[in-house]
Amino acid sequence: MQLPGKKSLLIDLKTKFKNPAYLNSSIKVVGQIVNLHESVSCVEIKLKAQYESEKIISTGSSLVKILKWIRKMS
Repeated sequence: MQLPGKKSLLIDLKTKFKNPAYLNSSIKVVGQIVNLHESVSCVEIKLKAQYESEKIISTGSSLVKILKWIRKMS
């Protein structure tokens, strides 16, 4: 599942930039689900963007509402 995607809605996004991102650089963005809120069909995701050298560009978090909640997630 892609978040946000066709069956989800981005509610909140917080980002802190630690280093600049340069044009034509390869950047990897990783997300990790840290909380499931079944009562409101939302997930909290911890985010990190980094260069291939693993130097961190930014960190952050997001809150995503799942429009069609899948019971298998919990």
